[in-house]
Amino acid sequence: MGTRQKSVSLSNRSRIGQNGVPRLARRPFWAGALRYYFLSFAIAFTLFFVVWALLFDSGESAPYLPAGMIAGLFLIAAVVLREILLGRARRERFEAQLRLEENLRAVSSMSGAKRAKLSIRRNDAMLEKIFKFSEASRALNGAPDGHWETFVLCDSYLRMTKDEIERTSLNSPRLPAINKGRRKVKRLHRHHLIQWARTKSGQLMTTASSVERGFADRIGATESAAESLKRALEFYPREKELQDSLEAVGEFGASLRISHKLEQANRASQRGDRKRAYSIYRDALQTLQRESLSKQDKNLIAESIHAELLKLQNHAD
Repeated sequence: MGTRQKSVSLSNRSRIGQNGVPRLARRPFWAGALRYYFLSFAIAFTLFFVVWALLFDSGESAPYLPAGMIAGLFLIAAVVLREILLGRARRERFEAQLRLEENLRAVSSMSGAKRAKLSIRRNDAMLEKIFKFSEASRALNGAPDGHWETFVLCDSYLRMTKDEIERTSLNSPRLPAINKGRRKVKRLHRHHLIQWARTKSGQLMTTASSVERGFADRIGATESAAESLKRALEFYPREKELQDSLEAVGEFGASLRISHKLEQANRASQRGDRKRAYSIYRDALQTLQRESLSKQDKNLIAESIHAELLKLQNHAD
């Protein structure tokens, strides 16, 4: 991974359900509802005044009526669009959870304090299943779901065998077989989690880097990429690759938020609304101080903002 284009791959480790099956993350892969609706209202508000100004200049007798209608239609469309995206995400997560439950039934059925002892034969069968999943996920290059399912299988096996070892006699012939299996699965556990984080965040950052997408989609994809990396870091907090990727994603998100504010200020300035442009530039400076950017980058951006503020002050004078 490079410093700026590191391979970038959901916070909160998945919770384990009653049957031992991890539940999928419930947070949507885009900005939260409050941020989304705030942005929608801001756009609608701007749209209302732009349309009103155009109609007013053209001599329309009641320009506020069509302007209000257009702004209202935009808000309705924004709500409908978000509901469609939420519905799609809920279906995808539900289908993925069903698939995981199907794959993990053999493992999860053995969880619980009163389960039968893990025989060498059953241990071998579970390992064979994990190895098959691992081979299949390696063959599907660029598909994060396979790596995630293999990781979940590995994590379930490690959790279960840890409890099994605690209640197994040191002289039991099952103990060497279980320990050998755990050593192999630990390597797969790490490999597939990192591969999932790398691939998942990489796909999300491709969306975040697309200039054809709106700000809400891009910043939402960036946040989800960071969540993927944070989830992996909960298991392997010292993994340098994940740390570097998370830093790169954070810097990209910071630059995206600052750039968005500067674009808003520039548009306001071009419309002749210097007071609003000045306010947005000042807000951008405050936001800049909170962002996770290097001191050098912050200084360069701050200098640029101060130059724009100075221009606005000179025009005002």
